[in-house]
Amino acid sequence: MEFKQSLFLLLSLLVCVKTGAENVILPPVQSVSNNQIITQINGINTIHGSLHFAEKYILNSTLDNNDTKTYYSDGAYSMSALITRINVNKLDSLIATSSDKKVTYLPKDIINETIDTEVFDGSTLSITYYGKDHVNVEYVCTGIIPLPGQRIARNKDSQYGKSWKCMVNTVCNSKTELIRRSVCRLIVGGTELGTGTLINNTDEDLRPYVLTSAHVFKGNPKSSVKALFGFEVEDCDRPSEPAQSETETITNLELLCFYPEYDIALFELNSIPSETVNPYWTGWDISGLIDDKEEYICIHHPYGDVKKVSVGTDLKLDDYSLTGAKTPEGYRFASNVHYNVQTWLTGTTQGGSSGSGLWNNDNKLMGVLTGGYGSCTELGRDYYWSLALAWDKKNGDYMSLHEVLDPSNTQTMQLSGRDLYSKESSKYEPIDGDKTVLVERDYGLTTIIADKISEIQIHSLDGRLLNHTRVDSLNSISVNTSAWSNKLILINVKFGNTNKETIKVMAK
Repeated sequence: MEFKQSLFLLLSLLVCVKTGAENVILPPVQSVSNNQIITQINGINTIHGSLHFAEKYILNSTLDNNDTKTYYSDGAYSMSALITRINVNKLDSLIATSSDKKVTYLPKDIINETIDTEVFDGSTLSITYYGKDHVNVEYVCTGIIPLPGQRIARNKDSQYGKSWKCMVNTVCNSKTELIRRSVCRLIVGGTELGTGTLINNTDEDLRPYVLTSAHVFKGNPKSSVKALFGFEVEDCDRPSEPAQSETETITNLELLCFYPEYDIALFELNSIPSETVNPYWTGWDISGLIDDKEEYICIHHPYGDVKKVSVGTDLKLDDYSLTGAKTPEGYRFASNVHYNVQTWLTGTTQGGSSGSGLWNNDNKLMGVLTGGYGSCTELGRDYYWSLALAWDKKNGDYMSLHEVLDPSNTQTMQLSGRDLYSKESSKYEPIDGDKTVLVERDYGLTTIIADKISEIQIHSLDGRLLNHTRVDSLNSISVNTSAWSNKLILINVKFGNTNKETIKVMAK
């Protein structure tokens, strides 16, 4: 009898009913231990790599108007989906619902005609489309381990503190006060956890570039990327407490640099992080000068946990141990392009730390983590690819770091960071034009209506940049202004594919 009931339930979930609702059963999640996450090569525990926290299932299923599909994976800790082939002008709304949360996506949420949903708790995800066209669910990702920072729907237990016990919260180290605000947690392709760093360029135009490592893309540079800013605790005396600070997730716009042999990856976000998370554009050093006695700082999200800080010394330029052999992602690294942190004085690295930065005593980024052997008992042998040695490397149609971070070819070797929401950092020079634009403000939103908007910049009256968003010829865009204390704002709108046609308007 029990078998018949189970069979009936399974068949009912697999059948599409006439109302437009359909249930899709995905394979059940297999439990994964920490030991299984450590990659083994030639019998040796090696690179910690990105943290593989979910499995991806390619579906390519279509939803027409008023269709709902519910995806279920027995035992899954989390669910997410990538929705593609969306006609921006016709999309009305798309709703994603989990066991305890509902999120509505509107046209303003769409980047490059896709919606990369957030990661929802639990084993069930329903997607409903309302519109005049259709959308495609390209894939669904099911979580195989608890994503740190989430509350698991089944037991509501907090999953903070899943990184190794020797890790130290950034707030406990005063040297990280500025640079930690540049660090974000990455979710790549819906299945990988890594770390990225918001980085300045010599034009200091506040382009939201994020630097990380190529191997977190698992060989697929077209993977979607979500960057989570502000994921940290604020009180060192209570390090086990959940994150107190505001967080903000931003989707990538475009991958600009990608060179697996040097582990280089740099992408641009679709908008700048808001004042709520108080971002910092870190500076960098490509002089190649190192001091083996100096202390170097790494800020990262090990195991996807809140921001941690590791302090190391005995730095030297070295071959990464996998030179000449393939990494788990199939890459071969060039020789002598990595800095080897031989000794950790504080903390270490772990799966999910990949892509995190290494700073010198001047708070300038000089390397990015590929991987290594570090653990709470093996306090050293972690490898960071060198910005100095990777600077001019170019791969196919992708740009070099030099072209992106020094676009005017100033030959700068050491660049300071930029504190966006500091009044002194503003370099805004408003440009007037002869275009017209309609601005509507309601319930914390500013909606800008114009013809073929390509870019907007919003400033306070004292010149501080509050928002910078690049879009692809939309006729309207809405910006959330609820976090801004300013009553008056300046809006600088660019049209079409040119930087010359602009207009400055003012909204109250």
